[in-house]
Amino acid sequence: MNNTISTLLITGANRGIGLEFVTQYAADNWRIIACCRQPDHAESLRTLKNIHGDRLLVHELDLSDFMAIDRLADTCLLYTSDAADERSSVDLGGRRIIKKKTKRCTIGRSQSK
Repeated sequence: MNNTISTLLITGANRGIGLEFVTQYAADNWRIIACCRQPDHAESLRTLKNIHGDRLLVHELDLSDFMAIDRLADTCLLYTSDAADERSSVDLGGRRIIKKKTKRCTIGRSQSK
């Protein structure tokens, strides 16, 4: 069981292995950003959202739409930021997004340590 609340982003979350990941991680108390192209037609995700409430965020995403990916990055930062922390960061596909409390967002290549 996950004793600390961690956040996971899952694409293709409305069916198949993506939906199974959402189901299992939600049952283990993770916060999940579940992405699919047509969330209005994702009945299984709506059912899981009713069960898990605020721990499950369903977000529209088409991975071929780069502006949609940028909007998702902003959503991730809002969903995962800690009010006590001065900044929050999300790594999406090799791009690290850092957002400060000033609401300024920078996007760049993530650096491996």
